[in-house]
Amino acid sequence: RARVLHSSDRGLTWRATDVPVPAGDPAKGVFALAVRDRAHALVVGGDYRADQASPRASATSSDGGRTWR
Repeated sequence: RARVLHSSDRGLTWRATDVPVPAGDPAKGVFALAVRDRAHALVVGGDYRADQASPRASATSSDGGRTWR
């Protein structure tokens, strides 16, 4: 499973949240994270060895990284 770590206390504690992008082997997962503000973020990833684009290769969060869609 692909996951993103997030913290709401400036890095004192961290929480892992599953992200709906392809995962399951070392070539699959989240490759980049962009944060717009405290609430909004975007992850992109997929399978870099695949011959075609990965389905569901990006996900967004609007609640500080607690949930992704």
